[in-house]
Amino acid sequence: GGCFSTTDLITIIGGVVPNAGLTRAVGNTFCTGDTIAVQATSSIPGSFFEFRINNTIVVSSTTSVFTPTAAPYNRTLVGGDIIWVTVASPGGCSATQSLTLIENIIATTGALTTADTTICIGDIPPVLTGTLGTASGTILYQWQESLTNLPASFTNLGVASTTGTFTPTTAIVTTTYYRRQIQSRLNGITCDEVSGGSIMITVSAPPPGILTGTSVSSGTVTASSTLTICAGEEIRFVASGGASYEFFDEFGVSLRARLPSDTFTSTTLIDNDKVYAQVYTTATGGCFSTTDLITIIGGVVPTVRLTRALGTTFCSDDALMIEAIPSLPGYTYEFFIGGSTLGVSGVSSFTALVGGIDDGEEVSVIVTAPGGCSATTSITFIENKITTVGTLSTVSSTMCAD
Repeated sequence: GGCFSTTDLITIIGGVVPNAGLTRAVGNTFCTGDTIAVQATSSIPGSFFEFRINNTIVVSSTTSVFTPTAAPYNRTLVGGDIIWVTVASPGGCSATQSLTLIENIIATTGALTTADTTICIGDIPPVLTGTLGTASGTILYQWQESLTNLPASFTNLGVASTTGTFTPTTAIVTTTYYRRQIQSRLNGITCDEVSGGSIMITVSAPPPGILTGTSVSSGTVTASSTLTICAGEEIRFVASGGASYEFFDEFGVSLRARLPSDTFTSTTLIDNDKVYAQVYTTATGGCFSTTDLITIIGGVVPTVRLTRALGTTFCSDDALMIEAIPSLPGYTYEFFIGGSTLGVSGVSSFTALVGGIDDGEEVSVIVTAPGGCSATTSITFIENKITTVGTLSTVSSTMCAD
C-alpha cells in the first residue's frame, strides 16, 4: 500500500459509426467485358473509402466511386468476385459493405449453318439457320440484315425468338447480308454477341429482255406494240438478251418450252392474242427477266369478186370494162391479164382495149385492205369469135318492075 496520488480523469467519447452503402447503378449482374463501376456512400461527410476486391486492397481515398475495370486498375472481374468498401469517418469509426458480382456469360454463340447463296432479283431468301448456343440466362436469338455488312449497319428482323431460325417472307432486290445475335437475359440484364460472321445472299439481276414480232402484213415491231396479221399468217417472234428463252401467252400458258433457240413461230394466233417471253441468264435456266407484250391485231381479209356488166363472153371487137368488188377507200388493186401485171393502184376497175384479152385468157386481181391483208380472184373470158363471115354467091342482075 503506502501512500498514493490520484490522476486526472479521461472522458470517453462514443464515436459515430457511419452508415455505409455500396451499389452499382444497373445491379450486380454484368455482361462479360462490361465496365464495372460502384458507388460507395457514407452518412458522415468527409469519410474515407477503402476498396478491396476479394479482400485485396486496391485503393484508399476520399473518392467514393470505384471503377476497377478501368485504368489505372484494369482488373478483369468474373462472376463470384466480391467488391468491398470500408468507410471510415473523420472520427476514426468505420463500417463495411460488399457487393457480390454475377456474370451473365454467353459460353457459346452457336454457328450459322445457312451457306452464302445467289438468288434471282425479286425472290425471297432461303430459311436462315444456325446451331444453338449456351449462356447463363434465358437465351433468345435476334436475326439482323444489312446492305453493306458494316457492323453498325445491321437492323433487326422481326422479334427475338428461342428457335435460332428465321424464315424471310419478303423478296429482296439487292445483295443483302444476314447475321444472328444470341441474347442472354439474366436478372433484367440482356447480354448479346454475334454468332460468327454473316450470311451473304447475292441477288442476280438479269439484263432486260427484248421481244420482236414479224409478219408479212406489218413487218417487224418491238414489244410493247401491236402486230397486224392476216388469218393463218405466220408470225415470227425473236427474243434477245439471254442464253435461253420461253414464250407465253397473256395468261402465262407456255407456247414454247425454254430452249436456247431465241425464235418462236406460230400460224394459229388470232385477234387480241398477246405474247411475251422470259429471258433466262443461262442455257439451263437460272434467273430471268420478262419482256413486254406484243398484241396481235387480226387484219380484215377482203371478200373479192371480179365482174363485167355483160358477162364473161365478149365479141372480138369489144373493149372490156372489168371491175373488182369491193371498191373502198384505202384498198389497192393489182390486175393481171394472163399472169402479166397491169400495176398496183387504188382504182378498182380497168378497161381492156380491143384485142387485149384473148379467148380463154384469165384475168385476175389481188385486192389489199388497209391493214395489209389481201385476197385474190379471177375470171376466164370466152371470145365469141366469127372465124369467117362467108361470101355472097348471088350475082347482081336486072329485073323488070311489075
